[in-house]
Order: sequence, then C-alpha cells, then structure tokens
Amino acid sequence: AILKKNYRYVLKKFSFETGLLNFGPDGILAEPIDVQRIRSLPSVVDVKETVKVGQYMPTTRDLATVVGVITQVFPTLEQCLADIAQIRKWEAEGFYVLEKPKPAAPAALAPPKGPSPKCSPMYAANHPVPFQLSPKPSFLPAGEVGELKL
Repeated sequence: AILKKNYRYVLKKFSFETGLLNFGPDGILAEPIDVQRIRSLPSVVDVKETVKVGQYMPTTRDLATVVGVITQVFPTLEQCLADIAQIRKWEAEGFYVLEKPKPAAPAALAPPKGPSPKCSPMYAANHPVPFQLSPKPSFLPAGEVGELKL
C-alpha cells in the first residue's frame, strides 16, 4: 500500500558521530579539553571525552584511541561537514595541551611473564612464553581443534 502512494521519507536533519583525534605526539593530558569551544559549533549537540586530565593520550590510530566522540545533528549537510573541518583544523593546530610522559621504569619495559589473560588455554598450552618467531609457522594437525562450548 505504501509503494502505491509513492511514499518518500523526508530527511529533516543530518546526524554524525565524529571522533576527536590526536594526530600526535603522545603525552599526558595537562589541561581539560575545550569542550565549550567544540559545543559552540552549530551542529554539535554533545561531546563525550574519553581522556581526562592526567591520563595518557596516545596518537589516535583506531576507535579505541579516539580522544572523544562528538554527536552532531543539523538540517544541512554542509554545516555538519564545515564543523568537522573546523574541528580537524583545531586538532592539527594543537588543540590538546600535553605533557611529555615520564620515562617508563625498566620493569615496565620487560616482556610479560605468561600469556595474555585473553589468550585461550589451548593456544597458551601449545605456545610457551616468551613467543619465538619462526620463519615457518606451525599449525595444529587436523583433528586437534578444540570444541566451542556454549
């Protein structure tokens, strides 16, 4: 019935979830992120920070290392894109005030003693730590694959 009436969805507003990025260098966040400056942009309705003052801020390389998330909603696509461009300009100009991280203690640089807690017991049992890279990978023979328990 809807198809016979030539029903069309009317787009009222554009919406974006935009990540705040740290283009580098890494460091400790020394001053709060200027959230009010970001919120002053017309399309921005919310800003969520993922790094607080005193926390380590790595260079953004994936979603896990974004500095925060901005929610944008506005009637025109051009305004949303202009606001994203303005945020990227601020980030490139040094939007975040960072301190250099203190050198790590020698113990912190040592390789881990044991497998990762997220490592499966079957994999850990067949691969002693520390892992040694070999030019020829080894695989479990057919029939020795573990069962998935639900």
